[in-house]
Amino acid sequence: MLRRCFVFFVLVGVALAATPAQLQNSEDVLRVRARKLTARDIPLLKQKVAAGNAVSQWMLAHAYQAGTGIPKNEAEALKLYQKAADKGLSVAQVDLGTFYHSGQLGVSKDDGEAMRWFQ
Repeated sequence: MLRRCFVFFVLVGVALAATPAQLQNSEDVLRVRARKLTARDIPLLKQKVAAGNAVSQWMLAHAYQAGTGIPKNEAEALKLYQKAADKGLSVAQVDLGTFYHSGQLGVSKDDGEAMRWFQ
C-alpha cells in the first residue's frame, strides 16, 4: 500500500514537472500506470485534473474508458482525452486519432479528424 502510494506520487510529480516533449518519451510508462489505477487513486487524480494537469486528465480519461477504479463513462473519458490532447499531450492526441479512425468512444468515424490528431 505504502509503496503503491509512493510510486503514484512520484509519477504525478514527474508528470507535473515534465514538459510535453519529455512526456512523449514516457508514453509506455503512462499506459502501464493507467492500467494499474485503483479506486484509491481516483480522488488525488481528480484533484490534479481540477488543477488542469494534462497527464492526470489523460490518466483519468483512461480510467473512465476502461472502468478502472471508477465506473465506466465514455462521455467523460472523451471530454478528458480532448482536454489533455488540446494541451499538447501526445499520448492523448494519438488516442483521439485512434478513436476517430475507428469510430470508438462514441465518436463518428472521421479519418480527416483522425489525421489531424495523428499529426
